[in-house]
Amino acid sequence: MKKLLCLIVLSVLLSGNLLANMQKEVVIFSQPCHFCDALKQDLKDSLIKEYPDIKFTVLDIQNNENRRLLEQYARRHDLRGNIGMPLIFIGKNYLMGWSEENKAKLKDDIEIFRQEKISRLPSSLL
Repeated sequence: MKKLLCLIVLSVLLSGNLLANMQKEVVIFSQPCHFCDALKQDLKDSLIKEYPDIKFTVLDIQNNENRRLLEQYARRHDLRGNIGMPLIFIGKNYLMGWSEENKAKLKDDIEIFRQEKISRLPSSLL
């Protein structure tokens, strides 16, 4: 019975009705570094205000659970080798590092992400 209920809930989620109404989430993996600090400051100064419909989740990879989650994201996006920080996942896209160029790219990726009909499940549901 529990399996059937889980399948029903999953099918409703995948139908797009519920996911289309969920707040989309940008997941950011960080560590103590200058670039991560600069990104966090840009989030506070402008990005969160500019994109109130987007949830920004910052996860410190010094936490073991967050590191495991990072590994899952990296596998899902076929990332291998050295991974730079911050690492930002925007829907199907990702950015590595932080600069003015990546800030502009993040904004472009968010606009694309906003138009996607179905969002992935938030990290809290993974």
